[in-house]
Amino acid sequence: MTEAASAPVQHRMCQPGQWPQLTEQDRAIVRELGQIGIPRHAAAVLMAFRQNGQDLRVTSRWLEHVTDSQQPEMSMALAWLQKEGQVKVEKQMSEGGKGRPLKVFALTRSVEGYVRLKIYEYRQQ
Repeated sequence: MTEAASAPVQHRMCQPGQWPQLTEQDRAIVRELGQIGIPRHAAAVLMAFRQNGQDLRVTSRWLEHVTDSQQPEMSMALAWLQKEGQVKVEKQMSEGGKGRPLKVFALTRSVEGYVRLKIYEYRQQ
């Protein structure tokens, strides 16, 4: 098993008000990424992974809290990143074996490598 495969799933690890948050610098980068064609909420997801560990396995709920986004925005951002091949659904888990399973998301490659690729594509236009 690889080191990345054994990374913990980050979900409900913090009490309300104690969730990690994007910094002002992260938010500035999100705005800059928007200028090269990465949707704002997708860019925020990338910054959340970059800030908290690119080997994390996280739920959309965790990402909603960290990026201060709502569920529909997060669903669209994750779908866009999946289409881009940057994020994958690694597994689904259910809390206590009941209810709807939670999807666990992970990066497929580094944030920096992906951003370099998007900058290159932007410059080629």
